[in-house]
Amino acid sequence: MKKFIALTLALCFLLAACSSPPKQTENSEPEEQQTEEVNEAVNKDVEDAEEETPVTDPAEDKEKKLDLIAVTFEPDAMTSQAIVYIQNNSDQVFTGSVHVCFYDASGSMVGEDTIYPEEVGPGSSTYARINVETAEGITMEHSFGFRYEFTDAASASEATLDEDTTQLLADEMLGSFGGAGNPEWATSWYGAIEGYEVYSTADGESYAVVIVGDASQEDIDRIGNTVFGNYAKEYGLAQVFVKDNAGTTLFTRSQ
Repeated sequence: MKKFIALTLALCFLLAACSSPPKQTENSEPEEQQTEEVNEAVNKDVEDAEEETPVTDPAEDKEKKLDLIAVTFEPDAMTSQAIVYIQNNSDQVFTGSVHVCFYDASGSMVGEDTIYPEEVGPGSSTYARINVETAEGITMEHSFGFRYEFTDAASASEATLDEDTTQLLADEMLGSFGGAGNPEWATSWYGAIEGYEVYSTADGESYAVVIVGDASQEDIDRIGNTVFGNYAKEYGLAQVFVKDNAGTTLFTRSQ
């Protein structure tokens, strides 16, 4: 009988030992808790990556480019005007409007106007003459209109040299302003011109480039305005540039 009881107790002990749950070590965690911790770590990495990657606002980037549009002026006392220069120092073509106000030494407004520069290329400039009551000791304030745009300039590979129109322009300038080849009859600024180039772009527009040597800004302006005023419509020129031999744009005017 004692042997039977002892055998029964041993069997119960063995069954109890087999049915006991496995012991967890000090460092072990439930599977659900480990999964949550992994997910939290992944989410944190994603959030950190989003914080490190700056988000650029196109409108803000566009507005910052206005800082690259320089607006300056020179008083012209002889004509009671202010010559306003708009220089595009960005890497894109600028089109917009610029409102300018002029004040005398006492702070009274002596003139104002709005200038509409169109398609001023990178590194190019344009100008306008504004009538003022007096050009002595004046200062200028300017602001940009709400609507303006920066667009990519057509690459040189997209423009083709129009040799026929180039030759026509050269002949017209020589006959009308170059004294037909006689320097004595030529204008004072014609001698600064070293060449002409007329290009046709992929979108069907044309523009002219006048290459000059050593010339004053006044002569450069006269050359550019003469070509634009006399031949822009005749040859369908959307723009006229005056550049030096290094390719630096010294003058630009657009339709």
